[in-house]
Amino acid sequence: MKPFLLILVLSLLVPAIGQENVLAQSKTDLVGTWKLVSATETTKKGEVRGFGQNPTGFITYTADGRVMLIITNGGRKPLSTSDYTTAPIEERAEAFATMTAYAGHYTLNGDKVIHHIEVLDAKCCKHRPSASYHQPERQLLDPANSPDKLPIDPNGVYFVLASKNVMQQSVPSQFCAWHSYGIAQDGKSGSGTAIKVAFIGDSDQFPSACQWQNPSPNNNPAADAAANFIAHELSETVTDPEFNAWTNPGVIENGDLCQWTFGTTKLLPNGSSYNLIFGTRPYLIQRIWVNARGGYCALALDE
Repeated sequence: MKPFLLILVLSLLVPAIGQENVLAQSKTDLVGTWKLVSATETTKKGEVRGFGQNPTGFITYTADGRVMLIITNGGRKPLSTSDYTTAPIEERAEAFATMTAYAGHYTLNGDKVIHHIEVLDAKCCKHRPSASYHQPERQLLDPANSPDKLPIDPNGVYFVLASKNVMQQSVPSQFCAWHSYGIAQDGKSGSGTAIKVAFIGDSDQFPSACQWQNPSPNNNPAADAAANFIAHELSETVTDPEFNAWTNPGVIENGDLCQWTFGTTKLLPNGSSYNLIFGTRPYLIQRIWVNARGGYCALALDE
């Protein structure tokens, strides 16, 4: 299933268990359990493979240097029987091929974590592989990492607006922006608090996928696109903060239902369109689903 060398590039942006003090080069930066946002793997031959759309997974680091990981591919099908030993061989083969799991110990090397794998799901391989992932993005989202010690606020939304030199695996292959949540642990009290986060990718990297118009209302296509995505993700975070609240029967959130629809617009001298004014600046902001009177897209409830 896997050749001798595995390089996993994991975007583990949402902590399931975090620490109060984050030092990028220390073990305390890692100890806990992290929820997977996106992942790719690179084989020894340089082949880059994904895990399907919206894979799920967790990785756990212990204080004594142990690591355990499990990833299941997006769209993974359940077996037709509750006893996996009697399931058709084709189903078992597919189930095996769409899951990655291993355990071992880890070491740190700069901004990389090296996994030294001792137990692996792929029983075919003679050699024990190693894996590594980059961890620069964790510092961005741990609310206790700021020099100003941002508070852990269960009612807040922590937005990360990426600069041009920040790449994130799911942008734009899956999303131009996204929201999620995780459990941040207070190192003093030991209590865990659900925090809401949103990531806004730099749309200049992928203008055809993530920018509606160029020129834009403020002659800054990336900033104007970010304003639109902030409105989108904020609305979805309010109405579906932990993915167990409001969606339509198709499990689509209220921002996605009206994505790239803007209603009545006006033209600016530079040829761009806008539909809202904030302060003195014009913006083109998408409409949001209003779940009333049969449902409709609007910028306001009674529009």
